[in-house]
Amino acid sequence: VLGISQPDPSAAQQQTFSVDGASGAGSSSSSSTTGLATPGSSNSSAAASRSGSQVLPSAAAAVNSRNVFQQPAVLGVCLKPRPCVMFSVQLPNSHRAKRLKTKQERLDFWKEYGHGTLPSDALVCLAAPGQPLVFATVVRRDVKELAEEQPMIGLAFEPGQDVERMISLMGQGPLPNTVLVQVSFRK
Repeated sequence: VLGISQPDPSAAQQQTFSVDGASGAGSSSSSSTTGLATPGSSNSSAAASRSGSQVLPSAAAAVNSRNVFQQPAVLGVCLKPRPCVMFSVQLPNSHRAKRLKTKQERLDFWKEYGHGTLPSDALVCLAAPGQPLVFATVVRRDVKELAEEQPMIGLAFEPGQDVERMISLMGQGPLPNTVLVQVSFRK
């Protein structure tokens, strides 16, 4: 059981998603706390950690986070050069490539400056309310695919039931409040 909270001074709210252990059903409630809970504190993050629920940033807070990509969508599978599941993502509002108008401007950006965003071999995590966290590695990162209106990347997962379930659910359509988080960074 995992309690997750992301400190963000610009965030006004966080969304708390509680998971009922018996039925797997979830419920949500809003709180006005930000940051990580400290031992002995009584904010909702600490309460959520003790109760075993996940605390994820609200969609509004996540949109402005540099390494949180909204609306990941399964596009299909690719077998070459390495087997992977192809995803499209929405760039954060603060990302420079999102403000560029033409595909050529975006292509030039990704070639020249975009090396730190979802680099090859980066660790990423798919997070959705009521679902287990699923980790993957970026194995396909083509600047031409990143320059599309909806950037595309290829992810490799370790086989498992959680991965199969998450990809199956995402393949049926967008899961509300699902994000792709870049966990590791290039130095």
